[in-house]
Amino acid sequence: MPTTSTLAAILSGGAGGDLYVPSLFTRYNASGLWIPSFTHHSTDFNLVNAYQDNEGTTDADADSDPVGLVLDESQGAAIGAELVTNGTFDADTTGWVGYGATGEGGATLSVVSQTMKCENNGVGFGNADAVITVEDGSWYKIVASLKELNALTSANLRCFTSTNTNGTALGLNDGITVGDGHVLFFKASGTTAYITLQNGQNTDEAFARWDDVTCQKVSGNHAYQSTDASRLTLVNDAGPGSNRWAAQGDGSAGHLVTGLKPATSMTMIVACEFTGVGGGEIVIGSIAGSGARSYIGTDNSPAGHLGVGLGTKSWNDINLGVDVIGVPGVVAFRYTPSAYRLSWLPFGDSEVSVSGAHSETLNTTVALALMADNNDGAIGSHTAGYIFAAFAIQAALTDAEIAAISNVMSRAGV
Repeated sequence: MPTTSTLAAILSGGAGGDLYVPSLFTRYNASGLWIPSFTHHSTDFNLVNAYQDNEGTTDADADSDPVGLVLDESQGAAIGAELVTNGTFDADTTGWVGYGATGEGGATLSVVSQTMKCENNGVGFGNADAVITVEDGSWYKIVASLKELNALTSANLRCFTSTNTNGTALGLNDGITVGDGHVLFFKASGTTAYITLQNGQNTDEAFARWDDVTCQKVSGNHAYQSTDASRLTLVNDAGPGSNRWAAQGDGSAGHLVTGLKPATSMTMIVACEFTGVGGGEIVIGSIAGSGARSYIGTDNSPAGHLGVGLGTKSWNDINLGVDVIGVPGVVAFRYTPSAYRLSWLPFGDSEVSVSGAHSETLNTTVALALMADNNDGAIGSHTAGYIFAAFAIQAALTDAEIAAISNVMSRAGV
């Protein structure tokens, strides 16, 4: 894992503090994406930034772990206000309703030693529900402590779009046992969500006791993958150095979808290494048909050359003319409605770039993905390689800002 001093350097822009990357989003008043590393804890908030599943139930912090959720720090992964009105059960269970197989009343709720007891009322999986108001498309983090299991072997921490485990499951952390700090992340769908604390077995009068239930918004355009087989893999010792961490695509299906869509002006910067496995590779982009491309990667023709897909244009139209396969570095692409700039900074070397005029438009309808595909609308088959860090902003940065971020990102993952 990175040392504290290394993390400070990554997040501040170097030992001299020449650039604090998140300040750019405030300066330009623009939305964006900032993943400075796949292996550190946020210095401002007590959050791991990479998890094995999209529900954030298990940290991704070891070689070969799957990567299903990575927190975007463009907004500092800022924690919002508490949404659970009664999560400590000091006096009563106000705000919670007991459900089970028979509907409301299928579980009996009571307070025992300032915890909430959820007891099966008859044969059925008793659960306690609390409704919260959320913002559609935003991410939230639920934390709960399970204090006791009686005639149960486990319990479930869940979230749904409707009460009593009805509707769409927004997140599931099942099979948990007694302990504090059980976590569940979910992306809201609509403006209400139901936190569900469910008994894991349906024995009559079996019960679980819960405490310290919280739910707060985690700001950002977080990158996630809900399908197990399509997740990236956390790897150590990628690229130069003996302790550089990266998220690896396998060349078939791996990718992470973000909540950020390209805008009329855009800058995308990724620290990566292309491996040449499976033909062309894409490290960041969105695709919605042959006339709506917005991505950065390499191609088979010209082989291994770094280029961009921009509107109807592809690598044959806009590329650097250099082979980047097997060379870790930082790629940066700046787009305005009339001009573009594409650059490549190999780690420890000098930057090369190409710029020019164009009449193409970015695809602004589909969110960016880390590791994407150039086949119309499909994502996943051009995903070999490593990503060490990723940055995007809905603004056209200056050459100096791009160079400073590239310099910061060349140290990511170490």
